[in-house]
Parts: sequence; C-alpha cells; structure tokens
Amino acid sequence: MDTLVKKFCMGNVKNIEAAMIRREKNELERVKEEVLQSLETLEVKTGEFVQLRERIEQDNKMANEQVLKIFSDMKPEAAASQLGSMDQAKARAVLARLNSKVASAILNEMQASKAAALAEGLLDRRKP
Repeated sequence: MDTLVKKFCMGNVKNIEAAMIRREKNELERVKEEVLQSLETLEVKTGEFVQLRERIEQDNKMANEQVLKIFSDMKPEAAASQLGSMDQAKARAVLARLNSKVASAILNEMQASKAAALAEGLLDRRKP
C-alpha cells in the first residue's frame, strides 16, 4: 500500500507543480493589470495636476499684474500707507516691479525708517 501511495503522489507531482505555476502566473498577471491601471490613472492625474498648476500660475500672474496696476494708479500717499502696512517682503516685491518713478513717489510719502528699510531690502534683493 505504501508503494501505491508513493506512485500516486510521484505521478501527480508534475500536475500539482503545473497547477501551482499556473495559479502564480495568473496572480502575477492580475497584479500586472492592477499596476498598469494604476499607472494610467497616475498619468491622467499628473496631466490634470499640470493643467491646474499652469492655470494657478496664470491666475497668480494676472493677480500680480492687477495689484501692480492698482498701486500704480493710486495716489502716492495712499500707496505708501498700504505698502507700509503690508508684509515687508511683499511690499518689496510690489515696489520692485513698479515703475521707478511711481516707486520713488511712494517711498517719498512713507515714514523715513520704513522707506529706508524697503529700499535696503530692494538693494539686497538685487545682489548677485
């Protein structure tokens, strides 16, 4: 009986191995499909992200241009008051992009210490 069982098992080893290999191969194919689908989704999302980032950058550029136009059109006293109340880095960024005539008129209306600090910041910003 013992040899009969051995013969039966030995005769089925190849079939069992083949079945295990098929099952593992099928599992690998399923995982491969999942990965490919995930990559496609990632590519779509990446494209959407790039478009969104470009749109945000364009909106920011337009907003910055509008802010510059607003400060350019303001009376120097009002612009000086507004820029004096703003974060210094942002005020410097605005002044740096304004026409020099407009920027000098605004700085002229500011408290001397604030104007000097902003002017120094502008100089530091332009250093190589």
